[in-house]
Amino acid sequence: MPVISKQDKQRKEEEEFRIKLSIVFYELAFHFNPHYCVEACNNLGVIYKDRDNLNKAVECYQVPIMVIV
Repeated sequence: MPVISKQDKQRKEEEEFRIKLSIVFYELAFHFNPHYCVEACNNLGVIYKDRDNLNKAVECYQVPIMVIV
């Protein structure tokens, strides 16, 4: 089992915090302005795709299509 340094662990925790905070802000952007937040939906889709949550990613990618139609 590889040894993880304290700094590596702290960096991972900070990165996870930033990602979670990004998700919150992108969801707030969509909530308050659903017709003009295509970029927020795309960014959320990318985050969820990178985290292997493909169902949620597809939902995010489909939202702007449903808002436009």
